[in-house]
Amino acid sequence: MDAGVLRLLDVIGPVPAYVTNGRLDVLAWNPMAAALLPGIAELPEGRRNMLRFTLCDPRARDFYLDWEGVTRHGIAQLRTATGRDPGDPANEALIRELAGASPRFGEWWERQDVKGPGIGRKEYRHPVAGRLSLDYVGMVLPGTVDHRFVTLTAAEGSPSQAALDKLAAGL
Repeated sequence: MDAGVLRLLDVIGPVPAYVTNGRLDVLAWNPMAAALLPGIAELPEGRRNMLRFTLCDPRARDFYLDWEGVTRHGIAQLRTATGRDPGDPANEALIRELAGASPRFGEWWERQDVKGPGIGRKEYRHPVAGRLSLDYVGMVLPGTVDHRFVTLTAAEGSPSQAALDKLAAGL
């Protein structure tokens, strides 16, 4: 990971931020992202994948209020990554794993939707902070084809910002 990107994760402060590749492996994160996203820091390096969490971890259905929308967007991003690098063994292994773990994955994979990083809002039910409505921005990092820098922010003065402040105070 580029040292400048790692510094940015450190200095961005109380904003949850992380970096993924095209298949949604989490490559780096800051302490606020670890506080927000269940288990991200505890998982072994080869298991930190947002789509794997969404489809295989029972906490995900409670965590994401729009679990289906989040999951389908993740699958479309994985499809984009496989189109960019067909036959990549790591992509193929993840597809096989997810297809075996979730019948919904196969159903949505067959739709052949493709998406890149985006901008939008996600609703969460966090075990400590409660309900959060966070705006996300996913940007492809310069010099890469598939590394995405993702930030999550709340409107100033909102209950979600107060919840993020609560999480930050616990770090």
